[in-house]
Amino acid sequence: MRAFVSMDLEDKTIVRKIKEVQEEIVSTGCDIKLVEEYNFHFSLAFLGEINEVQRSEICKFLGTLDKTSTKIKLSGIGSFPSSNNPRVIWIGVSDGAELLRESAKRIWPFLEKIGIKIDKRFEPHLTIARVRSSRNKDKLVAKLAELASAEFGEVLVSPIRLKKSTLTYSGPIYETLCEAGLR
Repeated sequence: MRAFVSMDLEDKTIVRKIKEVQEEIVSTGCDIKLVEEYNFHFSLAFLGEINEVQRSEICKFLGTLDKTSTKIKLSGIGSFPSSNNPRVIWIGVSDGAELLRESAKRIWPFLEKIGIKIDKRFEPHLTIARVRSSRNKDKLVAKLAELASAEFGEVLVSPIRLKKSTLTYSGPIYETLCEAGLR
């Protein structure tokens, strides 16, 4: 199964603010695929394909971790790979980014121990859209510059979760397999 480890964003007030920004971005007429609100998350580790034994081991490990939520502040909008060539549009973490980094670093050694290679280039962000083509790219770049310092507020993110990702034509479907503190 295709899987990743994340902390999810579930605060309805913050989600509403993000949806408003997504609508502003769509108003540029650019060709993008929005991330659905029920899929908002902070990836701590992308695992790729894992087997059932690895899934079981990860769930046991997560069960030993504290089931605590992490408080962070969301602000700023940016894009990968650059502001002039947006492919992925994201919201940044201004306060609490180090807490998310620490959460990721806490699980990486275990994942490597069970044979999962981890990309350790980790910058906490919340993906809100993916750019499909260069249609109206200039308008999109201008809108992102206008929104660069947007503030979304403080929020608690979920405990660390193992998620299954099933790719479909209309987008990915995520399913929580287990989370910190639950065995």
